[in-house]
Amino acid sequence: MQCVYLLQEIDFDGVTPTGLYKIGKTTRDVEKRKREYQAGNARRVDILHTIQVDDAQAIETKLHRHLVSYRLNHGGGDEWFDFGNIDIYDIIDFVDEYDETPVYVDPIYLTEYSYESSYDSYSYHGNSLDDFSNLVVGLLICLGLLFGGVILSQSSQATSARIEIPTSVGYAAANLRSVPKTGDDFIIGQVSQGERLTAYQVSPDGQWRRVKLLDGRTGWVANNLVK
Repeated sequence: MQCVYLLQEIDFDGVTPTGLYKIGKTTRDVEKRKREYQAGNARRVDILHTIQVDDAQAIETKLHRHLVSYRLNHGGGDEWFDFGNIDIYDIIDFVDEYDETPVYVDPIYLTEYSYESSYDSYSYHGNSLDDFSNLVVGLLICLGLLFGGVILSQSSQATSARIEIPTSVGYAAANLRSVPKTGDDFIIGQVSQGERLTAYQVSPDGQWRRVKLLDGRTGWVANNLVK
């Protein structure tokens, strides 16, 4: 998978966004890409949001065309935009419409068996033990397709959830991350114990869950804390 990212420029106070954002693409690690832009910028640059896509060039072009009215006209190439007068989370929601992050679903393996039938009789090929085994396999397949379809349908939909942190871990908030991976550089906020949110897909390794908070922020949190 390739990546389309949203970089955020932070003012010299180290806290306040300047309102300038870069929409770019990469086939490499996003953090490395960010450091390249940081080297040429006196202000700090943070990774605000990322999505995974199959064709980053095509998605980046679509986003740039749609948001062309916000593009900076004084330097910065054609990838920097001024979103200072609009809610940045509206932009994130729009970018998320192109997110193609794979949703992990346990595979269902199908086993074929043959049979002959008529109006008044039917017979399976093989001995009686094979017949019974095939019948059991067939029933399991039907159940797997039924419940697997329900799970797949539910996994692709947004669900209401909340953060539940065990008291034994010793902290009262979960880290909200721009990408589904460990590392302090990817932390973009915290989610408090018991906070309500909308949960979306699980990362391919099963460790992270993409979420949207009530205040509009989006990102990834540890999957085991989303209940």
